[in-house]
Amino acid sequence: MQWKNRGLGKNKNGLALNSNVFAKYILKRVHLVQLMNGQFFAYCFTEGVYLGLDERVLKAICRDILLEAEPDI
Repeated sequence: MQWKNRGLGKNKNGLALNSNVFAKYILKRVHLVQLMNGQFFAYCFTEGVYLGLDERVLKAICRDILLEAEPDI
């Protein structure tokens, strides 16, 4: 079930990722906003504020969520 929720599947070439399903899943897990200038912010529930994210951190969050479903991706 974790695979399907994240848009992961298998095809003849190995693993496949449905990017639309994965993006929808990320937005359920991480409360993101993007400003007109492209800067991302994520809501921090413990502090009750939005914190700025650079692209590297956002990619790391997405990678960690994928690894929850399949540690060896």
